[in-house]
Amino acid sequence: SPDYQHIVDVAEAAIATHGIDRNAVFLFGYSHGALAAYKIMCSTTLRTPFAALAAAATQISWSREGRGMQSCCENHDFHVMHVHGTDDTAIPLGRLLPWACILPADFVRRHGHFDNFCAGPETRSAIHMPRTRIDAYNTDCKGKGSAAMYTVAGGVHNILSAALWAEVWNYFTDLTKKSAEASTTRSAVA
Repeated sequence: SPDYQHIVDVAEAAIATHGIDRNAVFLFGYSHGALAAYKIMCSTTLRTPFAALAAAATQISWSREGRGMQSCCENHDFHVMHVHGTDDTAIPLGRLLPWACILPADFVRRHGHFDNFCAGPETRSAIHMPRTRIDAYNTDCKGKGSAAMYTVAGGVHNILSAALWAEVWNYFTDLTKKSAEASTTRSAVA
């Protein structure tokens, strides 16, 4: 879709104009916006400036790239935070929709554990969102990405809230700190 390239172009222009650190550029999408965000991040042909994705209330769709064959998120070089309510009837957490290639929890496990070789899952409670369990694959990763599944008990499709924004901010802030620490460590070693 030309919309995907437009989103990338706008982000690139902001980075260039304002001198933004590329390790601190993240993409957030909700529902159909999250579907588009996954399409952007999963693309192997679209070069994106985003280090991470936070997606809420969606599933991951099939895509056709390169030779036109169907694929299910072939790009593994990004961090992902997926947030989904257990009572979402519009885009169910546990029932694969016809256009989707993988359920969110299965994608998080595959992306974190198998694609990026991260340890996990580490299970804990969310800081800002009550009744939310996090299953994270984000330690000792050998690849360029990681993954965390935020499951909101009793959450419905419209899970947008100040608490969600605080949790997303916390996730992105932690990633930015880890990136800066890794950069400092690489500089010290060199």
